[in-house]
Amino acid sequence: MNSGAGYFVAGPRTLLTSLLPALLFAGMLTVIACGSSSGPEDTRDEALEEYLTGLDLQDRGNLSAAFDAYNKALRLDPRLDQAYAARGHIYYLYNDLTSALADLNRAVDLNSEHAVAYYYRGLVFDAASSPTIPS
Repeated sequence: MNSGAGYFVAGPRTLLTSLLPALLFAGMLTVIACGSSSGPEDTRDEALEEYLTGLDLQDRGNLSAAFDAYNKALRLDPRLDQAYAARGHIYYLYNDLTSALADLNRAVDLNSEHAVAYYYRGLVFDAASSPTIPS
């Protein structure tokens, strides 16, 4: 039996973490296509630009600057579910599980079909070893 030589075997966390930027970008395109703007269009565009900047910074490993970009995006558009999910992921990476869960819950409240937010909530629950974290 072949022990996997020549194949990359990744667990679900590794696979989904590597797909995060593409999944978040796809979510952002959905928001643009649906036009679910809650404020002036210019402010929404600025928020999306900050969100994309945050994704780029996070992809480069600059979590602190990415966190700041997500905060700015949320100040510009407090209904930007992707920014809540992305910031929640950074909270998770810093092991601030309570803040992570709050942001991820907010992302799901804003968009009940936000698959990435559900995935990260699962990681938070798993990290806490209990599905009863206070929300």
